[in-house]
Amino acid sequence: MSGDRFVGGLVGRNTGTVSNSYASGTVIGEEKVGGLVGYNWGTVENSFWNIETSGQNESDGGEGKTTEEMINKETFTDEGWDLEDTWDIIEKETYPFLQWQDEDSYPYAPELEEDDDGIPGFTMPLLAIAVVVALVVYYKKRW
Repeated sequence: MSGDRFVGGLVGRNTGTVSNSYASGTVIGEEKVGGLVGYNWGTVENSFWNIETSGQNESDGGEGKTTEEMINKETFTDEGWDLEDTWDIIEKETYPFLQWQDEDSYPYAPELEEDDDGIPGFTMPLLAIAVVVALVVYYKKRW
C-alpha cells in the first residue's frame, strides 16, 4: 500500500471496528502511516501486522509482530481467533487463511535468509492480501 496520508496495511482511516485481521504487505506513506491502520477513530482488536515485511514499526491500532510470530498458530489463538471453524494456518509456513480458500491462494510467508551481515532478510515481496481476507470476513458476517 502506498499514498500520501492515511495509509495502512489494512485500513488507511478507521472509523468502525477492525477485528481478527492482519496485514503483511509493504506500507509506504508520508503522514498518518501505520503497519495495520494509518489513522484510527474506531476500534482495533485482536489484529496484527508484520513489522518486517511492512517496513513499519508503528500503527494506530493492532500489534506488530515478526514474520516468525505471524506464522505461529499461538499468536492468533491466544487472541481468540477461531482456528477450528473459520481460519486455518500451516504452522511455520503461512499466515492465517480462511478455511474455504483454495491452496493456490494460501498466504505463504516469505522465507527468511541471512544476508552478508547476518541480518534477516526476505527472498520476495508479499502482496497485501489481508485487505481481501478482512473484507470477505466482514461482508460474510453482514450477510
